[in-house]
Amino acid sequence: MRGTDTGRGLKTVEFRQHGGSLDPEVIVRWAQLTIAIVIIAHNAGAQGFAQLVHDHALDSDYTIIDLLHDLDLDELANHYRKHGLHLHQRPALDWIAQLEDERHSEDATDQNPG
Repeated sequence: MRGTDTGRGLKTVEFRQHGGSLDPEVIVRWAQLTIAIVIIAHNAGAQGFAQLVHDHALDSDYTIIDLLHDLDLDELANHYRKHGLHLHQRPALDWIAQLEDERHSEDATDQNPG
């Protein structure tokens, strides 16, 4: 999911395409998931959504299944667990830690010029 500005003052949300399927359950669950994420993000607002990401982004044990449960999307969590989504490897998060280190270094420099 990525928020983009269309240049006309409209905000859009982009979801990556789900794998092709003719299974009605898979199709409906994907639609339910995308709708739920938009509603939750909208209701949480920028601060609430940013806090959720901040709280869990660096936790390598936190899975999409955990996120779905935290968002009270238990039925979807169970569906995706049944289909093996929890088995996917998270990408390496080294770049996030590096960004945090750089940000802290810049903050320290800004506070102590000299």
